[in-house]
Amino acid sequence: MPQDTKGLIEIAGHVPEREQGMYLRAAVKLMRVLDEKHCDWTEKSDCFLTHCSGSYHGQIHNHTLVYADFFFLEAVRKLFGKDFLIW
Repeated sequence: MPQDTKGLIEIAGHVPEREQGMYLRAAVKLMRVLDEKHCDWTEKSDCFLTHCSGSYHGQIHNHTLVYADFFFLEAVRKLFGKDFLIW
């Protein structure tokens, strides 16, 4: 989902001004949900974004993915006008 957030912000920069707010509001709403329900800001985990992925055929579910953190940080920085591309 963090990559979806960054995508919504990116789209906002390429649509007419009257449509930009819709995409930015959706991105902020998604980021708030991620923060409130899926972020662990303690030092217990190597990653702060939790419940990122699951193995369909395996026993591993709701594990973290470090690149999800990168997508989340990219989206936050893009919202504040300090865009950078990690990849």
